[in-house]
Amino acid sequence: IRDFNDILSNEDKYGIVKHPFWLLHGFKEAVNDCHLQDIMLEDYTLTWVCNRGTVRVVEEKIDRAMANPPWLDLYPKICLKNLIASISYYKPLILCCDSIQAF
Repeated sequence: IRDFNDILSNEDKYGIVKHPFWLLHGFKEAVNDCHLQDIMLEDYTLTWVCNRGTVRVVEEKIDRAMANPPWLDLYPKICLKNLIASISYYKPLILCCDSIQAF
């Protein structure tokens, strides 16, 4: 789990200015090269907000959890939850593991 400070697609953003294609492509290429997969967020998927309460509000999914396929095989019931933060630009994330398989 980390703040990548970037998004994978314009679907990861709410706001008036679209993210540049070259940035989307570069981040997506790095994720693919590392064989990482998004751990899907339950419920609300945007994790960062700027200009809250104004017409210029921007929200993005710049915080995410990713893992490679072998790790996901170890934790098949993994889930990621987005909590509410009333005074921060960032919403805290919780990674939940229902069961852990033995090696």
